[in-house]
Amino acid sequence: IHPDDIGHIHETIAESARSLQPWQDSFRYNHPTKGEIWIEGHSMPLREMDGCILWHGYIQDVTDRKHAEKALRDRETELRLIMDATPALISYLDADFRYLRVNATYVKWFGITADHILGHKAREIIGESAWNIVLPYLERALAGETVNFDQAIPYEKGKPRWVHASYIPNKDSNGKIKGIVVHIVDIEERKQTE
Repeated sequence: IHPDDIGHIHETIAESARSLQPWQDSFRYNHPTKGEIWIEGHSMPLREMDGCILWHGYIQDVTDRKHAEKALRDRETELRLIMDATPALISYLDADFRYLRVNATYVKWFGITADHILGHKAREIIGESAWNIVLPYLERALAGETVNFDQAIPYEKGKPRWVHASYIPNKDSNGKIKGIVVHIVDIEERKQTE
């Protein structure tokens, strides 16, 4: 077992022996021919008549899964960095217009944390007046059309602001709309200049 993981494994096995609850954990293992691999173990403790603990279980090589999970985490980190680096408001809505993702600019614009946005419907966050303006555009995107428009929108907080909005439908492999990518650029200064 990898030296950095052995202490944790001993702790979890000791806890399983104490509580007689199933043991499950994953850890790195220095294999003599494969090098470092990931092992996952599942075992059920059983107290014997003499007081000893006997575990029945199995271990399996989960290296490919662990590498895939790390690659996925790395991609998520890259995506978050790209989204947060843009001055545009970016969000992703599901087919019920519920927020699944927002970038840092979106959070700053509305002055609330992502935790207070994610899982909520757009109508709750942007306010009723703004919702009445954007709903027809969102419905067109939900029908599969990429929609672009310029509009002064009275968001929940503050006076109406001019924005350029793009709503891009996201389709699954069968062509069913899974959600909508929302990309909004503040064009208030440009409109004031015009």
